[in-house]
Amino acid sequence: KLEFNAHRRWIPSADFRYSWINDGNRRTGAGTSQLFYILYEPHRLTFDARFEYFTFRNPTTDYWSPENYWSTTATIHWRHFFNPHGMYFGALERYYGLQYRFQIDRGNFPFNGGAFEFHYDFNRRLGIHFEARGGRSQVYYDFGSDLRMTARF
Repeated sequence: KLEFNAHRRWIPSADFRYSWINDGNRRTGAGTSQLFYILYEPHRLTFDARFEYFTFRNPTTDYWSPENYWSTTATIHWRHFFNPHGMYFGALERYYGLQYRFQIDRGNFPFNGGAFEFHYDFNRRLGIHFEARGGRSQVYYDFGSDLRMTARF
């Protein structure tokens, strides 16, 4: 991934991926993103536009492996920080946030989804992160949650 901090409010990036799959198949992909900061901390609001393309060398019915697949995504993300000692590099991060995502792909199937997140650093070594998400399109739905514990050494 190549990321360029062009401006405090704008961060463009590009990435490339190549994957070997244990059945001999190969996946090639590339994407580009434009991240815009609308508001800064402690009430951060960002907008992200992303275009992604990937293809499999040998499409198969054993797993989802499309040929010449692309998608375009727009995401708006709000995050409220309530750090106990302010905002500075290395500070304990504590925040909650909301996210909305709209995506359209090669098949012209719009996807709408959202997420809620909560993050709490107990100290410099231990933190917890929770995320609940959901969304759907005509052919796909995604509902789930993640709970992660972070330990820094």
